[in-house]
Amino acid sequence: MNVLKSLGKFIWGNPDNPELIKIPSGELYLVRPNSLKGNRECIFHTAQASVRRTGTEWQYQIVVSRVFDEGEEELLDEEEEFEEEKAFLIDESLKFCKGQREGLTTFSWKDLSGDPDDLFEFVCDINITAHTVNAFEYTVHNYV
Repeated sequence: MNVLKSLGKFIWGNPDNPELIKIPSGELYLVRPNSLKGNRECIFHTAQASVRRTGTEWQYQIVVSRVFDEGEEELLDEEEEFEEEKAFLIDESLKFCKGQREGLTTFSWKDLSGDPDDLFEFVCDINITAHTVNAFEYTVHNYV
């Protein structure tokens, strides 16, 4: 019986762990093709992306978290407000897709709170394996 429980956790993940899969390093951009400010804005220079369970059964979200360099968090002004993560409920309206930019794998999805053509783009670091990239894409599409 314990073997079946272990196998179930391996296949479907540990229900106690909110993260289903994670890409440990990359960058998050806001892409605005019709903006006068410029068409690409770096939101998190060092980030990780994950697919996470929500508090509601059968709802999942893409979460992109800022990763601080060693000692960087202490240098930030305590009074200064900064965003540590962005979360997006996985839904067909995100139009999630995988692509390439300058030889690096990217994931992009619509910015549902911005202008109609705005989107977020997570650029994976070069050291992220194809297996991790494909598993991340499969996981997101599996929960749409």
